[in-house]
Formats: sequence, C-alpha cells, structure tokens
Amino acid sequence: SFAPQREQFLEYDLSKLVYSVQQINKPKLGLLTSLPLQGTSPQEMQMMMMMRRQPQPSQMVISELEQSFTIVKIEDSATELPAGLEALAVIHPQNVSNKLQFAIDQFILRGGKLIAFLDTQCITDNRNPNPMGMNLGGGSSLPKLLEKWGIGLDTSKVVADRTFSRELQGRDGRPQPVPAFLFLNADGVNRDDAVTGQSDNLWLPFAGGFTGKPADGL
Repeated sequence: SFAPQREQFLEYDLSKLVYSVQQINKPKLGLLTSLPLQGTSPQEMQMMMMMRRQPQPSQMVISELEQSFTIVKIEDSATELPAGLEALAVIHPQNVSNKLQFAIDQFILRGGKLIAFLDTQCITDNRNPNPMGMNLGGGSSLPKLLEKWGIGLDTSKVVADRTFSRELQGRDGRPQPVPAFLFLNADGVNRDDAVTGQSDNLWLPFAGGFTGKPADGL
C-alpha cells in the first residue's frame, strides 16, 4: 500500500519497490566513516556477552542502507578501496590519507557513485567532549578531492541564520539565542525532494556551507 501523503513521490517509491524485488545479490556499498554507525558485529557479540556488556544496535541509517546494499566497512587506515564496490558512502571522514583520496577519485572516474557527508562541527562525534559538556568532534573534509572538484568547505566556520534561530540554555542557565543552531521549519525545507519532502522540522546544529563552482559533471 502507498500512503496518500506521499503522492508526489509515487514514482520514487515505485522505482524503489521494483528495484528491491529484482535484486538477487545486493550491490556492495563501501562505508568510510569515523562515527560508530554500525552496531555490534556477530563476531563481537559473543565476546561482549562474556564481558557482560550490552551489544549496540546499528543506527537507523545503516538499517535502511542494508535493505538495498551489502555494506563493506572501510578502515580509516586503508590506502585503497575494496574490489567490487558499486557505490561509496563517506560519512564524517577524518584524516583520510592522500592515497585513499586518490583511490576514491579513481573509483569515481571509473563510474563509481559517491555520496559524501562532510561536517564543520560534528556534535555526534563524542570522542572529544569539551569541559562545557558540548561534543565538538571537529570538522571532516576531503580536501584534495574538494579542491579538484572546485568546491570549498571552510571547517572553521558554521552557518548562522536568525530566521531559524531558537533560544537555548546558556552557560548561566538563562535562555539565549544561538543563531548557529538552526531549527528549520517547513519554510526552510525543500518540499519537492524525496529525502526532505515530508519533514516539518529539521535541526542543524553548527552546519557548514559549501562555496565555489563545482566542476562539470558534479
């Protein structure tokens, strides 16, 4: 059944359904990320149970991707990509070597598909919480590739917009406006995009902004 409120995305939903029933062997999706998106693996499960530690589930984005892809984890220390990938997801990459960035570039030139999520201040990266309690995991980028593609991303700056600003509790306990913590309502959401079309509210804390003119083909 199809939800009436998704009428404008009927073609997208039908295409996804047809694609899913045609797949015998799921295509391989490479995953390069510095975030703990994947849950406890079967290999780690027994060890964690012996140590009386609670296994961690995968985050929802991974569960969604697993419906269409076989996910292949790529380690941060890798210098090349695994063979047989049809697509590559790069999520908050940090300290990616020049060799791996070159391999990603070659993968794209051979027709591979890439989706990259880069961040100027990732508050879900809780490896380095600061004394004030806010997790600021620092920026992530693919500098060699962005330069080649004609795209700029200044990881020392964030986007601020008073139109979508709300008051948050300050250091002294009193509410104060934080223009860089965006609370987007329907006026700030693309209603015609299948990804965001049904979102009434989006929180974008300390988001970054891209500059430049993308190279042809992007």
